[in-house]
Amino acid sequence: MEGGVMRAYSKVGKIMFGFVLAVTLSSLLHILPAQSEDTAFRFDGTNHLRIPLSDSLPNGFFSSDKWTLEMRIKRPEGSAPGEVFMGVWHKPRLVLYGAELVLAGFVNSNYTVFARVPNAVAGEVWTHIVCVADSANYRVFVNGTEKVSSTYQQIDSGATEFLLGVGGEGRGSFEGLMDDVRIYNRALSANEVSNNYINKDTPVTAGMVSWWKLDRSSEDFLKQNNAQIVGNELWANLDEPAVTEPPEEGTATLPGEFVMELPTIHCLGFRWFITGDDNGNAKVEVSFRKKGEVIWQPALPMMRVNREAVYRDVRKFYCGNLFAESLLNLEEDTEYEARFRLTDPDGGEAEKIVTARTRATPKRYEGERTVHVYPQTLVA
Repeated sequence: MEGGVMRAYSKVGKIMFGFVLAVTLSSLLHILPAQSEDTAFRFDGTNHLRIPLSDSLPNGFFSSDKWTLEMRIKRPEGSAPGEVFMGVWHKPRLVLYGAELVLAGFVNSNYTVFARVPNAVAGEVWTHIVCVADSANYRVFVNGTEKVSSTYQQIDSGATEFLLGVGGEGRGSFEGLMDDVRIYNRALSANEVSNNYINKDTPVTAGMVSWWKLDRSSEDFLKQNNAQIVGNELWANLDEPAVTEPPEEGTATLPGEFVMELPTIHCLGFRWFITGDDNGNAKVEVSFRKKGEVIWQPALPMMRVNREAVYRDVRKFYCGNLFAESLLNLEEDTEYEARFRLTDPDGGEAEKIVTARTRATPKRYEGERTVHVYPQTLVA
């Protein structure tokens, strides 16, 4: 072999064989997808991917009667409901309720569920999902097998954008991993779906509009519809768990930002953010007094908020690492001093004294005009 081309025994043979081999290698380089690190995008409940409208993905793309949406996802055990894909709003919508997969959308402005697949997505396992519209039916495939079919109904057009991992206005965040998201402008057959499930890196290409490989890039492999990362840019190897535990901060407590909430007539609220205290044994003692008085009055200690996640419908709310306090039954329009003493047996002490005033009861506006209104049907 010489210069990447094998020599033959005759001059003519050498030329012809070298030409054929060179052309073949050149063709393969254009056919095979570029190799890159095989990773997935990690959704942490606060980030997502945004896909703007384009010529190949217009606002009415999914209102056509033939299309295919494909992806691989890995969700954590016991995960909350989360949006997987949405054409804002619900044009269409693919959402997880734990292990149940739901395909839905607006039809004549009415929210309509097209398909439900119970136990479709197990926790901490990669699952291949394909949703197909073929003008007669909606068909949902899980790991290469058709799970459900329902009668086709045309989805409303007018999507303003397409989102991966979150619903419109940041609602219903997905938490987990996502890989190899593909959209086709035609209905894939059952055999083609099976091929894509088995051959992850060599999918069917006919009719493919976009392919987000998510190999440390949110670009569309076809260079048509690059996605924008909103929030944290997080990548994971395919064998990593769907959710990673937060790094240990240590058991000692370091005080951070102190926040005074807007006062009410009889209440003052406070939050004190911290780092550390992983074992939760820090405490903050509280006392208060009217401005100008000498004696401090004891209050309940601050409540420890230890990074809990609160589930509200399909939206997850992260509380953070902090202490919280409300001083109740105070006098209106009165200035108070509040003292907070933080201690941690593992290390960390701090004291903070703040001044805040309760609100006065709003006064009625003087000089208002009174208008008497009578219904038309009133009989004098």
